[in-house]
Amino acid sequence: KLDEERRRLAIQIQEREATRFSLIEAEYKKKIEDAQRANDDLRRKLDQGSQQLQGEVLELELEHTLRTAFRHDAIDEVKKGQRGADVIQSVRTPSGIQCGKIIWEAKRAEHWSDKWLQKLKDDQQAAQAEIAVLVTTAMPRDTQEGFCRIGDIWVVTPALMRPLGETLRVILL
Repeated sequence: KLDEERRRLAIQIQEREATRFSLIEAEYKKKIEDAQRANDDLRRKLDQGSQQLQGEVLELELEHTLRTAFRHDAIDEVKKGQRGADVIQSVRTPSGIQCGKIIWEAKRAEHWSDKWLQKLKDDQQAAQAEIAVLVTTAMPRDTQEGFCRIGDIWVVTPALMRPLGETLRVILL
């Protein structure tokens, strides 16, 4: 009877330990799943943030290029959250007389979007600018050169923004 009772107690202890172990195992599995989900969310947010950062870097490069190339002109950035293009360039003579405005929009993307053109046209009207330029890393399909004109909008790669800016500036002067 004593041996039988010991076996029964040993089985009960084993069952309790097995239950306890399976609960601990389930707890760890849950923690791992939660950590993986949080890791995926963080990676997604980081990727999204880096795309935003890449766009801002192009805007800053555009601003810097315009400021250093055209010292007489007023180069005004449009603050984040405000409606409008990224940069407004007020073209001025060396004596300070304003000759017109060029608005600049920077897009660092993998694929071209026709929606950019209409937005820039609307921004051009709102800013009362004579010329609108879209600086983009994704040129429209069927465009082999580094710049083109679509409707009234100049579209240019970052490498050619300064030469195009000089040309457009001379036209306004």
